[in-house]
Amino acid sequence: MKISRRHFIKTAAYSTGASLTPLSLTLPTSAMANSESDYKALVCLFFYGGNDSFNMVLPADGNNLINYQNSRPDIQLYPHELVNNRSIEDDVGQTLSLNGAMPNISELILSGAATTLLNVGTLIEPTTKQNYNSVKKPPNLGAHNKQQLAWQRSWNTSEYHPYGWAGMMMDFLATGTEGVSPAFSLGTNNWLNGQSTESLALSSQGVRAMNALTDFTINRNLTRLLSSNSASIYGKTYLDRFQQVYDYQNTLTSVLEQYPADESIPSGFLGGQFKMVKRMVQASTALGQARQVYFVAFGGFDNHRDQRGKHEALLGQVDSALSAFYSSLKSVGLEDKVITFTMSDFGRTIENNSNRGTDHGWGSNQLIIGGPIKGRKAHGTFPEFIRDGKDAVGNKFIPTVASEQYAATLCKWFGLSDTAVDYIFPTLSPDNENPFNSRYLNFIKGLNKDKNQMKGKGKM
Repeated sequence: MKISRRHFIKTAAYSTGASLTPLSLTLPTSAMANSESDYKALVCLFFYGGNDSFNMVLPADGNNLINYQNSRPDIQLYPHELVNNRSIEDDVGQTLSLNGAMPNISELILSGAATTLLNVGTLIEPTTKQNYNSVKKPPNLGAHNKQQLAWQRSWNTSEYHPYGWAGMMMDFLATGTEGVSPAFSLGTNNWLNGQSTESLALSSQGVRAMNALTDFTINRNLTRLLSSNSASIYGKTYLDRFQQVYDYQNTLTSVLEQYPADESIPSGFLGGQFKMVKRMVQASTALGQARQVYFVAFGGFDNHRDQRGKHEALLGQVDSALSAFYSSLKSVGLEDKVITFTMSDFGRTIENNSNRGTDHGWGSNQLIIGGPIKGRKAHGTFPEFIRDGKDAVGNKFIPTVASEQYAATLCKWFGLSDTAVDYIFPTLSPDNENPFNSRYLNFIKGLNKDKNQMKGKGKM
């Protein structure tokens, strides 16, 4: 079933607030008509609370393993708790391993379909232990809400943009050739908010425009109300808008029915979200979308107390859902069209606290999965695991990679020009007084650090 722009415009309108989580149905004049060969999607999995990614990716041997063990006597992973005999190296040859709860993602990295980006965090300028007191740093480091915004938005000279970087990216890619927003939210976020782009709210069950309509009695009564001719002119206008939302949900639901849930992806809260993402990716042609972005939320990572066990359980769910999602895309030939990546509020402290947990840190490690990824290794340099060591300030790792370089690299793969990237991420401009050494990182095949910017003055 191919849905025309005219039909969607006819049936789509503002949400009337009929559910607790209403769908915004103000449709932007957005995104590009779908050519299957040109289709791309980005799927962001946000770990709310601040994932302890240094118990997700950690040293496998050598002096830094000893540093790790000394720093985390109460929460360290022992050799038998790592992925067995499956190590990877970072840019300088340090041997690393993944938490034993993540064997499937470890295999994806070794097969070349995934990687981990090391010690990445929110930065405004290249920052080291030596220049820490003289450079501009993100405000409110360690605050959950502010750092979530910092990861999902971008720094604009003196404050963060009012829009998310994915929303602005979709604003740039808008052509007005499709009728439904290509930005899909499966959790609360600022990442998808653009000047004209508005996200559609989904759940694992479908479109969240009017969830109550699945109840037979409510649906029957609403149908009677919409067929009534006794309303005032204002009431009729309201009912007409309601009818448009009603028709819209029915139309989009009929499209999704062509793509049943992939049962190879595990059930549960996280797996259910990725089942829905898979269905929407498959429906992209019917929706006329060549670019789609998805935000998936997963919480529970703010573990200040008794972290072990709880953290492994979360990572196990991530391992099962992400690996199954990749395999399901590969089964239908879409693995080269979709990149799934993680973000989180911040990393955790170098040393564990007295409650067998960790506190709010700064630098973090992230996962990136997809056919276009340069796998078989970790990208970046794993920091020296010593409190207030050469790679730390106090009990926090100083990021060596900016979250905005990470984001800009994904935007470039998605189709943005350097000019658009500079607008969204002015901190990466080569003309800055203390520039980063490159806008882009090199974890995606065919996309390398921009050579012109390598001539800049940055010391990163």
